[in-house]
Amino acid sequence: MDAVIVQVVLFSTVGACVYMFRSLRRRVNQQQCSKPKAVLWYAGVSFLPLILFLMLFFATVGLEELTGGVWISEPFARSLIPVGAIAAGLALTANLVFVVTLTMLKIGPRP
Repeated sequence: MDAVIVQVVLFSTVGACVYMFRSLRRRVNQQQCSKPKAVLWYAGVSFLPLILFLMLFFATVGLEELTGGVWISEPFARSLIPVGAIAAGLALTANLVFVVTLTMLKIGPRP
């Protein structure tokens, strides 16, 4: 179960970045959205899977403390730092690529 959660976090990070990259670039190109607004939306959505993973992790740790039972396994607990670092690195790299792409994007006048 733990390996599945880690894979879901990493693949959803990549999936969210790819989907939002295409969607927001198209919206900026059609002048439906400004460049700064698109960058803020992209930054928020690209970090969303990581934020949800951290919330899940801290919620299970809290339940473990409240109930005294075992809610998370040792490998899942040890995966917090590597998975967080990889997901944050993916999101930061994707944000950098998105910003560079938007700065190089030429927008013509509205028809």
